[in-house]
This record gives sequence, C-alpha cells and structure tokens, in this order.
Amino acid sequence: MSEADIHFEFYRHLMNAIEDEPCRNGVEFGDVRPEYGDGIDGFADIVLFNESGDPVVVIEAKAPSESSQSRREVDPYSPDVIRQGFRYAGNLGVPYFCTFNGERLVVFDSYEEGIPLLERSTKSYEISSLDAFAGTFLDEIARIRAGDARWDASDDAFIERIQSLHEKTTPELQDSLADHLEEDEAFRTDFMSGRHRRASSTRMRASLSGRPSERNSPSRRATSSSTRSSSTSCWRTLRRIETR
Repeated sequence: MSEADIHFEFYRHLMNAIEDEPCRNGVEFGDVRPEYGDGIDGFADIVLFNESGDPVVVIEAKAPSESSQSRREVDPYSPDVIRQGFRYAGNLGVPYFCTFNGERLVVFDSYEEGIPLLERSTKSYEISSLDAFAGTFLDEIARIRAGDARWDASDDAFIERIQSLHEKTTPELQDSLADHLEEDEAFRTDFMSGRHRRASSTRMRASLSGRPSERNSPSRRATSSSTRSSSTSCWRTLRRIETR
C-alpha cells in the first residue's frame, strides 16, 4: 500500500467509527478530514475534530515499513516524520499529533513545557487491523484528554523506538547479507568460518554448565541496574542513530 492508500483507508475507518459512536469517555468527536489545509502551510494527512469543530488530533501518515522508501521517510519515530507532524499540530494549535505507517501509530504530546520535541511523551500502538483499531484510537484519544491514560514509560518508549528501527532495518540487512553471500565467494567463506567458530564456542560454554551462571552473578546484576539507570544516554544515542 502507498502512503495515500494508508491514510485514506484510516480516514474511512475513523469516519465510520465516529458515525457509529461519536461520544467516547466524555469527548464527542464531530468530524474527520483528509488532506486538510485550511489556514496552514501544506496539507495535514488527517485531522480529527470535536463536536464544536475544534481540531483535536493531527495524524501524519507514511508508507508501510516494507516500502522502498528510506527509514527516515516512513518510521513513525523518525525525527523528520515527527517534526512534520508537529509542524501541522503547531499550525493548528492541537494538543496531540500522531505519526502512523499502517503498522504502528504513535501519539505525541504536542506541548510539554521544558521537554525537547523528540523526548516528549508518547504512546505507541501496533496495528493488526485498521478497521478494529479506528474505534480503539478514538477511545484512547478520549482517555488521554481525560487524563485516564498513561503515557509510555521512558524505558518502554525507548524500547518501542528500537523495535521500530529494527522493523525497518532488519529486512534490508538480511537482503544485503544474502546478496553478499551469493556474489562474493571470499566473504561467503569468511562468514561460514565465523559461524563455525561461534558454534564451537557455544558448545564449549554448554560443556562448562557446572560453573556459576553469569546471568545471576553480582556483576551481571550491577550491569543490569546500570543499564536501567542510563535511559537518558540511550535516548541521546538513539537520536544520533536516527539522524544519520
């Protein structure tokens, strides 16, 4: 599916969900419009309005991750995609904006005082069916507006970003590896030799199973604790990866 297919399909399901049940958790949704450009520079893919006609959410849609476009063009966590969604949200003055590629949707808090844009609160959803998700999305936006929904914890949000990065880059790496193995005999020989050495090492470690497990050793626990406490450093590293 193309980017246009994705956002018009979601628009259609949102429109049906509003017609079926406009009032959710005290919020009454009034309309949803695709390619909305009134009073802004450009066109927002989808804008959701309340019953008074005020914009509530902007959705920036991108092509699915398996498309031929680069990660920074389709990943909901890509800084370029986030900035584009925020630009429309700022122009319209809406409290929330979303980035979306048909497989994952991420809700962002548009205005979080003192927090850089790429570190603001998020809530991520994996999507298996746009039809089923449309109603869930309206429910979740209503819950967020009412203060009944929790944003993703910082560590969870970091893991979601890594997973999103993995979803896009892993198939590309696998394809590249397969091409190299097929085309470069020297590379193939080195690769298979390395696999053999790793397999031998694994068997050796298994034969030493009588040794105390490293998983529960004090040093391993200390390392795990240190890892959990370094989320700020992780965020900075991820941003450097994302902007390459």
